[in-house]
Amino acid sequence: MAFGLSLIIFASACQQGEDLINPPTAEEILADNPWVYAAHTIEPGMLQGTFVITDLYAQLDSCDQDDIYGFSSTGSFSFEQGDIRCTPNSDQIIDNGIWTVSSDETELLLDFSALDDETFEISELDRKQMILLRKYTDNGINFTETLTFDAVE
Repeated sequence: MAFGLSLIIFASACQQGEDLINPPTAEEILADNPWVYAAHTIEPGMLQGTFVITDLYAQLDSCDQDDIYGFSSTGSFSFEQGDIRCTPNSDQIIDNGIWTVSSDETELLLDFSALDDETFEISELDRKQMILLRKYTDNGINFTETLTFDAVE
């Protein structure tokens, strides 16, 4: 049993060691696993009625909270329903398109086929988590949305 545990620890250390010696590109990390939507906040908060909302993820229906993004190594992506569907007979794929990462690996561009294109600042990206920022100005107010995705292993 100790030998089996040693192999697991060794294999994990090898992956981490390989990443240190030969760091993966943002493209390689994105295409490594699908990504599940995990959190979405906005600063400053948005006024909805008499409430200020900062946690946009909590405002979503559970059928939208488990949506998955898959990035292929060929540059296409799919935005798909998770296990919970908002409409039982709806298509699995919500949208798809083409993705690119800027040459300095600081931005992710999603060119959706049906939705508006989006450019995100890559705040953090590793094999387990991706944090993207979307910054914009609306009515003279600067907003920053923080979207967090966890790798599906």
